[in-house]
Amino acid sequence: MKRKVRILIGVDSICAGRVLPAGDWCERRVLLDRLKIYENFDALDKARAEHNVTLGLIKPARVTALRIQKSASKAWTSEEIDKLQSTSG
Repeated sequence: MKRKVRILIGVDSICAGRVLPAGDWCERRVLLDRLKIYENFDALDKARAEHNVTLGLIKPARVTALRIQKSASKAWTSEEIDKLQSTSG
């Protein structure tokens, strides 16, 4: 069953928090770990209605596909290496 979802966000209800620096994935993981993982959309929607939850993670019932493709090149370019090193914290 597909469900159409329409969400209206009041602009005046949004406030900026602390900005996380680029590449700080450890700190992001700590913040994400605080979120409850819901089994389905209905459970998240119920939490929204009952407890004003506005952000949550939904665990998929199953993963239907995972596609891994061979890279065009076996070697990393210096540009790719620089990019990875600059964002890895």
